[in-house]
Amino acid sequence: MKFLHIEEAKYLDGHRVWIKFSDGTDGQVDLKNELEGPIFEPLKDTSYFKLFTLEGHTLTWPNGADFAPEHLYSLTPQIQSAPHRKHPESKRGLKLRANVGRELQPLAQKSLRSHS
Repeated sequence: MKFLHIEEAKYLDGHRVWIKFSDGTDGQVDLKNELEGPIFEPLKDTSYFKLFTLEGHTLTWPNGADFAPEHLYSLTPQIQSAPHRKHPESKRGLKLRANVGRELQPLAQKSLRSHS
């Protein structure tokens, strides 16, 4: 089974981002209503939200906040409206709500590389 990755992302406005996924689909996602919990609090400020980068095949912010690519995929309306293109791993529950400790990140990266 191939894991879903984010290949490109571009900031649009507010809390909206255009995302291109590894399965060739792309679309816009609005994360405004997804910023719950202390790790996501800084992202409510759009000037901080814009600071995302692609790391570990998903959007990541300087404070360690990130979202599972499958969750971002499930939030992308253009993809949701095309059921034949929906990724089988898309589940709302896959959203990451906590920062993985910095000491665990090398292990997570190694795991990602072994699954790609």
